[in-house]
Amino acid sequence: MLFQRNKKGDMSFQMILVILAVIALIVLVFFLGDFKALLSDFSADVEEAFADCDLDGIENKIDRCPCLSTLGDSEKEPSLIGCPVPTTTLDADNDRKTCTTYEISEGKYSEECDKDNPKDCKTRCDTVHGTSAPVEDKQPGIETDGDLTVEVKKFGDLDNTGFMALSSGQRVEYDLASLPEAKGKVITDSSRVISHLSLPLQLGVKNIGTGFISHDFKVEVSICNELKQNCVSKGLLSVDKEIKQSMEEQLSSNIEIGNKGDSCDGSGIRKCYVKIVVDAEQRLQETREDNNEIWVLVQLNNQVDLEQFPLYQIMAVIDDGSDGDIIDEYCEGDSLIEQWLISSSGDSSQPAHDFSFCVQQFTDKWKAYGIDGSFPSSVASEGNCWVFVVEDDSPSENVGAGSVVQGKIIKYSPPKPEKIIPTGGLSPESNKDVAAVFEKPWSSNKGGLICKKNWWHLCDKSHEGNVLMVNEQRFVCNNQNWEQRN
Repeated sequence: MLFQRNKKGDMSFQMILVILAVIALIVLVFFLGDFKALLSDFSADVEEAFADCDLDGIENKIDRCPCLSTLGDSEKEPSLIGCPVPTTTLDADNDRKTCTTYEISEGKYSEECDKDNPKDCKTRCDTVHGTSAPVEDKQPGIETDGDLTVEVKKFGDLDNTGFMALSSGQRVEYDLASLPEAKGKVITDSSRVISHLSLPLQLGVKNIGTGFISHDFKVEVSICNELKQNCVSKGLLSVDKEIKQSMEEQLSSNIEIGNKGDSCDGSGIRKCYVKIVVDAEQRLQETREDNNEIWVLVQLNNQVDLEQFPLYQIMAVIDDGSDGDIIDEYCEGDSLIEQWLISSSGDSSQPAHDFSFCVQQFTDKWKAYGIDGSFPSSVASEGNCWVFVVEDDSPSENVGAGSVVQGKIIKYSPPKPEKIIPTGGLSPESNKDVAAVFEKPWSSNKGGLICKKNWWHLCDKSHEGNVLMVNEQRFVCNNQNWEQRN
């Protein structure tokens, strides 16, 4: 039996397809924006889920310390996943709470951004992400049935009995102003304006496992801050012989505390941890991994560290043949150590290279060029620092200054110069020529500069590792740039 096709039915089906296509087009046109927003939100959620502020390979969603890199050695507790060893629960909670806060000034953060342009808002996560190095996966340790432990035989004048009697968290104090020779040795320079502690250290490294330790191993001594972070290595003691079961190796050395930018470096009262770790160069995978490390809390009293950094007043000039980028002129003042030495000697014959001296030096030079206007005649308020400026092609009122807050850093030859924001105001006020200078990015060709007490302090090669305290924050001169450290 033959069936005939119903042409009318075919037409009806085609009409249905056309109608459905039109409806789909209308929906797409009217809801395209919402669809794009939905897709964008989805992408953002995916990006957030897999974002990693500290580049330690652990996503922020599950990282209990999203702004503290594990540096390849993470806590094993599930509640501290993504946190470096050692980290307390309080440290982790504080890190997670502040990681997404906004940076309102260098090293200071707030839950609200104070910038007019939201694009200028930078979180602590942004800062950490830009300065962290990716953590590479560690190779498995060398398997062994041996188990290295380390024990303090002597720490300064404390023998093993006295050291073991210290309660958890109890600190060992040293007064550098009157330290008995038996406790350690105070190292000072010829002018006695800087000091640190040299401490005798005796250790016993023992194999308490059931097997031999046949690989070379080392004992590393470091100085860390009170959070047991930002550790500075103070030396390695290497052992290149086999350690049999129950065998103990005696090691002796001196450890220097309070110098080379470690956490006890500074002035007054300083606290830091001495960290002692024993392990192989490629790490041993021992039967126990929790007994090869010792922490000792140390406090140095009457630490002397008179600031030795060169002090400068600085000038930025545009339209003089250059167009910004590099601070053009410097006037060096008497450093604090020079002031101290002159005061101690009572010699008043030498003229003081103070703020007035620098203002006069800048004024004399630019008046000789026929430049109008005047520089501030007194230091900036609240310990802030002036950046003196010249806008060289303006017909009048083309010199002045901008006030910059203490703690502001001008970097040494960074890949990209940065703007200097005169948050303390301009002199003269509302001067467009002066303001134009601060629209340019700037860096220093001498070394890193940081503002403290009306002077720019220079970090150069000759001051590598030295410490400067600004507003109770600690800065270390490292690679000719200032670094904030706890």
